[in-house]
Amino acid sequence: MNQSFHDAGGIQWDGKHLAVGDLYAGFIYQFDIRGKRGTEVGNTPLNGTATVWQFFIDRERVIVPSTFQDYSGSVNVYDYPAGGGAKKTRINVYDPYGVVVSLARTYR
Repeated sequence: MNQSFHDAGGIQWDGKHLAVGDLYAGFIYQFDIRGKRGTEVGNTPLNGTATVWQFFIDRERVIVPSTFQDYSGSVNVYDYPAGGGAKKTRINVYDPYGVVVSLARTYR
């Protein structure tokens, strides 16, 4: 990869590129993968995040749990791939590391 990381966080295919979180930098980088090489083609700044362990990309948004030094944290929703400030925030989540999203089953 042509982008260095403090520590790599979560990884997800976004439909076009491999998205890799930088654990402590508050960014998700998008890479074009060709053989054994990864070339950065974009990045998503996640303003207000402390850590990017594992995230979930859902079309035009990304859901990111963020843990702060005192083990408090939040779950934030950002535009993807634009990033910037969180569109929604759920605060006071104790030490969040990951998120998962699934379709709800409709019962009749």
